[in-house]
Amino acid sequence: MRQLDAEVAGASAFFTLGVLTVLGSKQLGIGTATQPGPGFFSSGIGACMALLSVFSLVSAIRQGTSGRVRVTFPNLPAIAALIMALAGYGLLVERAGFVLTTLAFMLTVQMIAARASPGWRQAVISVAVTATLYLVFQTLLRVGLPAGGWWG
Repeated sequence: MRQLDAEVAGASAFFTLGVLTVLGSKQLGIGTATQPGPGFFSSGIGACMALLSVFSLVSAIRQGTSGRVRVTFPNLPAIAALIMALAGYGLLVERAGFVLTTLAFMLTVQMIAARASPGWRQAVISVAVTATLYLVFQTLLRVGLPAGGWWG
């Protein structure tokens, strides 16, 4: 596969994902800047993704490259583990609650990233991130978080 082809394919995939994110957000209801709906932030992220992928596509075509590039996936097991951890988080957050699930997810992500068992630093970071997210969403934004069986 040529490098140009790979860059065009990647930019096209991110453009498609961005457009699909915006379309999905519209179904949720975007709202306005003063009264944001549930799809407000995801629509902005999707629009940014689509716009940045257009810049990437134009840049790849303007620069052009020749030669072949070997595409490898040395971190495929870690990527698959992160996807599985995220899917598990989505499945468990309602049942186990935000705090317990987020703490377990943060520890898992750090374990995958460090390729080691979590130590005291990873535990402290996980607790700090979980507490910060809880305070931001529950206290500042007043968003109800799933309590699950652990809190309720």
